[in-house]
Amino acid sequence: MYLLGTIQGASEVAFEWDYADDGTRIGYLTKFSQPGIELAVENRLSGQLYVYSGMAFNQFQTVYHEPGISGSSEIKQSLVSFPLLLRINNRNRNAFYTDIGLVPYYVLSASLKESYTDPNSSIVTQDEGNVAPFLPRVGVNFRYGLTFALNRLVLGGHVNLNLTNRGTGDLIRNWDLTRSDSIFLNSEGSVFKFVYGIQVGYRLK
Repeated sequence: MYLLGTIQGASEVAFEWDYADDGTRIGYLTKFSQPGIELAVENRLSGQLYVYSGMAFNQFQTVYHEPGISGSSEIKQSLVSFPLLLRINNRNRNAFYTDIGLVPYYVLSASLKESYTDPNSSIVTQDEGNVAPFLPRVGVNFRYGLTFALNRLVLGGHVNLNLTNRGTGDLIRNWDLTRSDSIFLNSEGSVFKFVYGIQVGYRLK
């Protein structure tokens, strides 16, 4: 049984690259508010093959930066996820593991804060509130990771690929900013396509 924490929070540090309608490249830098926690167990199938499964709680904050838009966008989310991975215990030495599999997740809460300044009139439009009821709340990540064990100390890194098109659901009908003024709506809520994380943990038994 493993108890794992991440130094970034949400098990992830994320850079996403996308393109606006006019071809402008957009970069998103994710800033996290607190570490994530994961509790997992491994069960041997045969030989070097194990099943690694568990539950994780992640809370983080995402700040969007998009060229050409005079506005800001910040979303805070809490997720619970359930890693289900195939673990390879290389040479059965209990020292180096390769993990591959799926990580379903559920969005527990999501709050969004945005503002937009019209470049012609300087009028500021803003909105803030709980957006979880309007967004897709269930998704699946694909994870590939490497883990090193030194006695009971566990160190690892992984990359996640979001297999779910998150989208913005019914938010556009419940948000003061229009799609052209809202960075979050304009990007289709597409955060965390590729996610990178570093884990530090302890083997309980």
